Amino acid sequence: MSKLGKFAKSDFTKCKICRLLYRSPISLPCLHSACEKCFKKQATNNSGEYSFTCPQCNETASLKDIKRDVFVGNITEVAYCNVNESRTCGHCKYRGGNNRCVQCRMHLCQDCTDAHLDNAKTRKHKIFPYADIREGYHDKDIRTNQLIECDKHTDQSLGHFCEDCTTIFCAVCLKEDHADHQTLTIKESSKYENILRQQRDSVNGRLTNLSNYRQYLQDYADEIETMKGNTVNDIEAQADALKALIDRRKEKLIDGVNTICENEKKGLASKIDSFESTISSINGVDSSLEILFQYGRPEEILSIYKDIMLRTEFFKNVQMEGIASKTHVKLQKGIIKQEVLEEMLGEVEVFQSSQDSLAMTGDQGITLGTTYNVQPDLILAFDPKIDTDENDPIPIAIDTNKHGEFVVLDSANKKIKTFNPEGEFLHEFTTTAKQPYDITVLPNAHIAVSDLDSNDKIKLYSREGEYQRSIKGEYQGPKGIACTTDGLVAVVNSSEQEITTHRVKDGEVVTTIEGKDDFGFDIVQEADRLCITKTNNLVLLDRQKPHVKVYSMEGKCLNQFNQSSQKVLGQPAGICVDGVGCIYISDHKHHQVVELRPDGSFVRVLLDKHSGLWQPLALTVTKAGLLAVTQQIGSVRLFKYK
Repeated sequence: MSKLGKFAKSDFTKCKICRLLYRSPISLPCLHSACEKCFKKQATNNSGEYSFTCPQCNETASLKDIKRDVFVGNITEVAYCNVNESRTCGHCKYRGGNNRCVQCRMHLCQDCTDAHLDNAKTRKHKIFPYADIREGYHDKDIRTNQLIECDKHTDQSLGHFCEDCTTIFCAVCLKEDHADHQTLTIKESSKYENILRQQRDSVNGRLTNLSNYRQYLQDYADEIETMKGNTVNDIEAQADALKALIDRRKEKLIDGVNTICENEKKGLASKIDSFESTISSINGVDSSLEILFQYGRPEEILSIYKDIMLRTEFFKNVQMEGIASKTHVKLQKGIIKQEVLEEMLGEVEVFQSSQDSLAMTGDQGITLGTTYNVQPDLILAFDPKIDTDENDPIPIAIDTNKHGEFVVLDSANKKIKTFNPEGEFLHEFTTTAKQPYDITVLPNAHIAVSDLDSNDKIKLYSREGEYQRSIKGEYQGPKGIACTTDGLVAVVNSSEQEITTHRVKDGEVVTTIEGKDDFGFDIVQEADRLCITKTNNLVLLDRQKPHVKVYSMEGKCLNQFNQSSQKVLGQPAGICVDGVGCIYISDHKHHQVVELRPDGSFVRVLLDKHSGLWQPLALTVTKAGLLAVTQQIGSVRLFKYK
């Protein structure tokens, strides 16, 4: 049996409702299929609108949403031809139809077969015995001769594709409905199959983020369970010391913790189920498209072009709606005295700090008899993804201009995007940089872009994206870039582990700062990002420990990251300074932002998972004193932290 024949006999050709071979299969918006009768039989009437729930992905469809599934129907026809059953001649209507005309798609008895081959119009048709078909000898012949009838002109087959309408049609439709449109023959339409393949790849890329986020929610659910257990253990240990005097109080506290945590877990379970359903749907669609691309003919693929595009666009735009708040449980132990029992064991308090709807996680806490140290407030969050993006954005760098607008470098799409202070998209342009790495906004609002892979290493653009000129220097692999208070452009030369400053107008080198200490020893190992203080000190982020080096403009190393605090950093990704010289570093690995004093000594972990961070990248402090943080998943978050 042929590979096609084996596939036709698989579950792919069986309706998921009746479990039999499809009869008049219809295609649903979710790209799954069902028998037309099964669909109508199980559809429910809701205020005059019949709706149907797909048994594979639980998505709802209405009668107006369905269309015949030509691909599944044609594959199922191959399966029917391989079934060993008695058939009646489709011509004479009374003798057994032991042969099949693959062009007419008709059962024929031997007498009608002979007549068919004698007819001038059908003498060249291919007719095969069903006994040979069941052996798999003619599966390819059946598929090759399967033409798709036009719904409007049933005597015509679909053989053209309209680029304006993105639909497939017959020759008569071409004259009637598409005469003035851009049309292609099926053979000329292969680029649209490539578009669908690219769309599928894009959805698969999105699948990774969705899977990671589903796991993130699951991890949080596990944290809730752990916190619940730890808090209950603390309560029980404290209660054992108080013995019978605190039994009633103990049970009340445990019940309170259980109720809060279980309610939180119920909410998480719903979200996790939603993501599992979406991921399952994407996998199902991917499998369907794999089969379609492997076995489908171009006209079959193009016949559901719109449906595939709608479905895959839906998956591409699935939002990772986060949890509004995160729960913490903690027992604040008291001094054991009978007369102050409640004070000793404490009260269960629940607090919540508001988070945006797109946050990876929020901050909800449960504590006993104490006030929680509130995290910085989230002021704004927005998604830098725009309609023209081909890939999910990676906001690798961010800065602000004199208008207070956010300028974001999206390395995945090689775009510079500008958003107003409220996070609303203003405009974008595609940079000519081959491998854009960092940006800085000059005093005149022009944008300088470092390029790891180009002869013109630093490219200058106007605010609107018009290319101005390039700054060429004797460096290879420029990474971090920043603007001094007097308008010089400072560049990290990663190949030489040094910093050079340039005049913007002619690119001339003003200073060269080598990564050495006062004794001439190399102290810079993997120079990466750069920021500049109000006093024009250069703060360099080194991916190797110690991670932070502070230099004067004359090249003197003023300080390095405090050795005793290096343990808090796992994978530094971005750096910035505020108006008083405090330094902020994003830790991509540990999902946190740490704060340092101007001398480089450690202050605290300013933001972490509890603040809604997930794989932070770039940082900048706005003129209003707010901290902007970009994340690997694409969002930009603005915090009031002082």
